[in-house]
Amino acid sequence: MAFTYTRGSTPSPFPAARRAATSPCRGAITALTGVQVDGMLVVDLNGSVRLVNALGGIDINVPYAIYDPRYPLEDGSRDVRLYIRAGQQHLNGHFALAYARSRHQDDDYHRMERQQLVLLALRRAVNPCSLIPRLPALIDIAGQSLWTNFSIKDLPDRLALAQRVDTKHIGRFTFFPPTIPEYLNARAVAKVQAMVAGAFSRATAPPAPSAATPTPGVSGSGSGC
Repeated sequence: MAFTYTRGSTPSPFPAARRAATSPCRGAITALTGVQVDGMLVVDLNGSVRLVNALGGIDINVPYAIYDPRYPLEDGSRDVRLYIRAGQQHLNGHFALAYARSRHQDDDYHRMERQQLVLLALRRAVNPCSLIPRLPALIDIAGQSLWTNFSIKDLPDRLALAQRVDTKHIGRFTFFPPTIPEYLNARAVAKVQAMVAGAFSRATAPPAPSAATPTPGVSGSGSGC
């Protein structure tokens, strides 16, 4: 799998425009799922490439090969031929983005599944101990390519929450026809909301009693350095 890449210029960020553009997206997600979206974090295409590279790449078990004869490079310079083999792959930033973004082989529903696989792989690649020496690069990426409406004071709580995510037990939804019709009606939206509500109720259910409670960072899947 290969394509050539030429770094292009990155447009200047416009925070006000980003805020205006993300508001309808937040509203649509809330209306569809019934879950209030409290905040967003947005990374542009070039930032996505740099982020994956800063993490050392991501590992994905690609379920089927991807071939795109007209994949547009993230810098907008030209189209290239893209091929990613099926099977276990270690993808750098360019290929991780291409795997999530390519749209000429299949439809948006399959692209949605691929994007979910990339997000899960990113979470698996984030290890606080290994990120310490990469902090300068990550801070630079955040300054150039990242936008969020979360306050800086929210950051510690968000990071602590991310560390508690068990990537082996993450529920994923793909709202495909015929289960969910392509053109939504009130009945379909209610079905989506019921599916999402069921997942949240399972996630927030109290754990079963046990003889001992493991101490984070000491046993089990703790993240102590």
